[in-house]
Amino acid sequence: MAALKENLARFWQGLNTRERQTVSLGSAVLLAGLGYAFVWQPLAHDRVRLHAALPGLRAQAAQFQSAKAEAQRLKAIAVVNPSAQTGLQKVLEESAAAAGLHKALERIVPESADRATLMLNNANFDQWLAWQVQLQTVHHIRLESCVIETLTQTGLVKIQAVVVRG
Repeated sequence: MAALKENLARFWQGLNTRERQTVSLGSAVLLAGLGYAFVWQPLAHDRVRLHAALPGLRAQAAQFQSAKAEAQRLKAIAVVNPSAQTGLQKVLEESAAAAGLHKALERIVPESADRATLMLNNANFDQWLAWQVQLQTVHHIRLESCVIETLTQTGLVKIQAVVVRG
């Protein structure tokens, strides 16, 4: 490093005044060109790109604000699902009675707090389907598995099903 510095000093001392001015001016022009090419031009390019992207980003921010307001509105009016705090067996018994299947419901065997096996005999198939829709939409209880056997009387079935809350 010291040798390089010494060589540059000898080179500079060997130049006359006019040559020193030319080298100084050339160095200044070169430094300005490098500054423009590697600093100013990339910054200007990024400024133009960001300026073009700004309306889209503002629209996206407005959408986020709108979604946030909608989420807060929905949270404020959300109705707590009453079956979430009620025992699964009780919900199944009450909803079966409301669906007209209380006589067909032979047994409910709870397997856990959120899972039960149902056994129905002489159940009206159309009422069964309507009840399943109600369980899913109102009580968030879904049918996990089901075995349906047809009976001799038209429209009546024997059902063994496993339902799960959640």
